[in-house]
Amino acid sequence: MFNGTIDGMASQTYTLSRPLSLATLPVVIGFIVFLIASLCGAIPALATTSHGTSTSASHGTSTSASHAAHQGATHEAPRRIVIFGAPGLSIKDITPQATPHLFNLAQNAALANLSVRTLSPATCPADGWLTLAAGSRMQAASLFPDGPPGIPERFLVPYEDTQVPGTGEALPGQTEAERKAYRADNPDIAPLVPEPGTLLQEGNSDCTAIIPPASAEAPATIDDFHIIAEANQGSGYTSRLGAVPHAIREAGMCTRAIGAGAAYGAATSEGRVDSYAPLSAPLGNCALTMIAAGATGAAGYLAQDIPEEPEQQIAAIDRVIGNYLPQIDRSTTDVVVLGLADTGTPSRLRAMLAAGPSYTPGLLESSSTREPGLVQLQDVASGVVTELPGVDSIAGAARASLTVVPGADTAAKRLHNLELEATEAATIHKSAKTFSILLDVLIYSLCAILA
Repeated sequence: MFNGTIDGMASQTYTLSRPLSLATLPVVIGFIVFLIASLCGAIPALATTSHGTSTSASHGTSTSASHAAHQGATHEAPRRIVIFGAPGLSIKDITPQATPHLFNLAQNAALANLSVRTLSPATCPADGWLTLAAGSRMQAASLFPDGPPGIPERFLVPYEDTQVPGTGEALPGQTEAERKAYRADNPDIAPLVPEPGTLLQEGNSDCTAIIPPASAEAPATIDDFHIIAEANQGSGYTSRLGAVPHAIREAGMCTRAIGAGAAYGAATSEGRVDSYAPLSAPLGNCALTMIAAGATGAAGYLAQDIPEEPEQQIAAIDRVIGNYLPQIDRSTTDVVVLGLADTGTPSRLRAMLAAGPSYTPGLLESSSTREPGLVQLQDVASGVVTELPGVDSIAGAARASLTVVPGADTAAKRLHNLELEATEAATIHKSAKTFSILLDVLIYSLCAILA
């Protein structure tokens, strides 16, 4: 009998009410040995067929209309959708002190833990944005596989600061125009740096660089984007790169990306982005807007301009979202916040908040998980974007609908419960991995003995 608590989880008691007696133990052991012996002959077959196939019913099929997503609820369809992507953001990060804007948004939002599993062991920001855009698991690829590491010069911008780099001395001039003129006359103290939001492929970076469009023209283009499509061929998922922006265009509307990461979410399979602007640009008037709000996590998973301290990273995310919220009419616009990537290995549950005319306070449930408070990243395409009038389905995306499970709990209580569930999932995942390795050793050892 086990009667105790698990480290890092709520203090709960787990009791096995019917412990095995010694009399039944030989029977159980005999049954396990018989079962393993029966499976031994099948192990080679399982080993050769378990790779390169997908057994999930939620992938590889076209989506059906999802306007019945919020079952039992009636609401006016949103005129627009704004999606904030914040790789690494978890439910535990959302507190009144650390993220006041996010916490206020949560008061009237449907909340969930978000599974961000893609085709990689841990999801990098580029993987997450591409999966969001496809509605199916995707992986990023370097757009410059044969070239030197780093960001091509055309993506570099002047160092914008009020100090001489490396000296701490203030630049001459009282205004930004004067300082800019001084930098222009002294190029040695105005080095070029990657555009904010891009990921370096050099140094300690563990992730593929995010390469933004070469210009902010409409439409903008990410060069050599076909390399990513080729990297995802044969993945086992009948996914379409950029399925979401394709569906928006086919409905006669546009998709806007603000920030380098969001460009990967708004790009069609050809790398076309209807409207692109760097972070801090105005919201614009497109039906779907994606905003790269920052990230939190290990240095190798983050862009070069992200602060080093986790508290600063999370505060920066909250500031970006807080700057845009006043521009949004939340009576006609759905606002969705996604922690759409990991902060390191192994993969963990992240945060999802959804507020606006399509949502009421409660927990989000996906038809793919059937678990209140748990959604998969690939569900967002069909479950969220099809709320827009004229967008009935996302070709190639996972079939999924989202339901709001209402409740009387406060936002703080819902956040707390979801945090406990995420901690429990992490604990179980760690234990299951260890058990799986031990079980594999046991099975092969017994097969060798019985052979």
